[in-house]
Amino acid sequence: MKLSPRRFTIEEFGEQQNWIGSLLSPINQLVSELFAGLANNITVSENLFQEIKELKFVADSSIYPIRFKTKFNKHPVGLYAIYCKDSTGATSSDTPWISWSFSDGQLTITNITNLTASSSYTLKLLLIYG
Repeated sequence: MKLSPRRFTIEEFGEQQNWIGSLLSPINQLVSELFAGLANNITVSENLFQEIKELKFVADSSIYPIRFKTKFNKHPVGLYAIYCKDSTGATSSDTPWISWSFSDGQLTITNITNLTASSSYTLKLLLIYG
């Protein structure tokens, strides 16, 4: 079934035309926004209880701990590496495993495994909140 948006017009409401316009405007706006969302226009950053964080670093034990403030002051239920490339653009066949903790709105990374020492990385993390 394919949904199609429909706009309500004042003319459709005969005797109610003198007051219904102020009601139809927000209804039409809502319908328009819902259809935009259903057409793949929902973004993680604006609409979901998640965030994407990008880190750039050189893999070395001296970088730990890595700390940053999270978007939401709630304990994440999961943290996943969704993108990890070294300075040459190569991706590893092993997914980085991240040891982390959360306290007072701050996420602390204490270790990232499966990285080559002394290599530069760009790592994108997906933080999911419950």
